[in-house]
Amino acid sequence: MIREVEDYRVPGSNKTVELTPYYSHVFTNNKGEYIFSNDSTYNPNTDQAVNKENWKAMEQVKRR
Repeated sequence: MIREVEDYRVPGSNKTVELTPYYSHVFTNNKGEYIFSNDSTYNPNTDQAVNKENWKAMEQVKRR
């Protein structure tokens, strides 16, 4: 079975998590919550609906 996931690095650590690959931008907070977006201009830290958290961009880790 093919799993449709990609590895993303948790900011500030070497830890990775598997997340859906269908979004070009992924953000996380200190609670382990995620925001997915395909909008390159979206910044959750300026979004009043979710800005009570400190969101950091995650980096996709290329598998070898």
